[in-house]
Amino acid sequence: MTEHVTIEGHSYVVKSDHRDGTALKSQWTVPVPDEHEAFRTSVVNSWHRAGSGWGLHLDQDSVAKLGESARAYGSAADLYVAFFQLGDICHGYPSDPLRSSREIPPAHVQRDWLDRNLLRPATVRKIGRGLRCKP
Repeated sequence: MTEHVTIEGHSYVVKSDHRDGTALKSQWTVPVPDEHEAFRTSVVNSWHRAGSGWGLHLDQDSVAKLGESARAYGSAADLYVAFFQLGDICHGYPSDPLRSSREIPPAHVQRDWLDRNLLRPATVRKIGRGLRCKP
């Protein structure tokens, strides 16, 4: 699956290894249009820094599960934050902060999620500490 689309002026590709059950990769569980929307929302709201972006899957204005952690490292855990790599061709995947601290959203993104009442303060604190959590 190599589907290129243009979203808010960015070329974005859906990577098959994050949708085909590859055990070493986190997996999207939302449909591709919802992946695109999480990326679009990330760009529009400036939820990015230094070539990386963060997004959420919103279902009726509430944050909802967007994926699962890689199964190669134990049983799959629900994931709620997307991590996007920005460049000439952008792509993203469900973020597992237990595997990579670079996927922790920066303070300005966390603050915006709080200001918009997308997540509770306790949830944002957990995200900032690199912990998995539910919204």
